[in-house]
This record gives sequence, structure tokens and C-alpha cells, in this order.
Amino acid sequence: MNENYFMKSEWRILPGFLLAPLITPLTFLVVLVFRQGMTAFRVIPILWYVGFFAYGAALIFGSLAVLLFWAVGLKNPLWFFIGGGLIGLIVFLLLSLVLGGSMKQPVSYVVAGSLSALTFRLIVGSAPFERVHSSSKKTD
Repeated sequence: MNENYFMKSEWRILPGFLLAPLITPLTFLVVLVFRQGMTAFRVIPILWYVGFFAYGAALIFGSLAVLLFWAVGLKNPLWFFIGGGLIGLIVFLLLSLVLGGSMKQPVSYVVAGSLSALTFRLIVGSAPFERVHSSSKKTD
């Protein structure tokens, strides 16, 4: 693989972390407006809170997941989708614990986390997660 491509794709990690969490509020917007019939006026303040938690989850859990995926060499988008869903479930369980079990719709959290992680993977690409061995060159 071209070394220049690898360096360019490494720089996509920051935009990935900045843009991918925006998928979470968009997912909740769809759920709240189309599924629960809420008006945009009532939804906007909720989306600020959802966005706050989405960026927090990306910073805490997402960065750890990316480091783990990088160390293991996982680059398949399916793994990111599954990992993001697991992070969404963890966030749901933590919020339920803090709020005394009053949380509903864990599926929304799982779907939002999965779509956010998949978006991250699509922005970043696979090159940062490929193992690069500089010592594997042939010395014939």
C-alpha cells in the first residue's frame, strides 16, 4: 500500500471523532419526531443532551474501542457496527442506572451507537487499522 495513503488516512481520525457522534442526535431526531410524534420545538433541547452524551461516549468508549481495534487489527465495518451498538447499550445501561431505571427504548441507543461507529469507520477508512510491518521487507 502506498505510504502516502496511510498518512493521509491517519489524519481522518480526528474528523471521524468530530463528525460521527452527530449521527446519534440525528437518530434520536428520527425516533422522536416520526415514532413518537414530538414537535421540533420540543425535540431540539433533547438533542443537545443527546449530543453531549454522544461526544462523551465517543471520547471515553469510542477512543478505547478504536485503540483496541487498531491493536488487534480489526478493520471490517461490521465490527465497528457491532462495537458501536455495544457502546450504545453500555450508555443506555449507565443512564438507566443513574436515572433510576426510567430510561426507555434501548434499541434507539444501540442503533445510534452502531450507526455512529459505522460512520466513523467510513470516514476514517481501513488504512489506520492495518498492521504495518516495516521490518518485513525482503533483503535478497
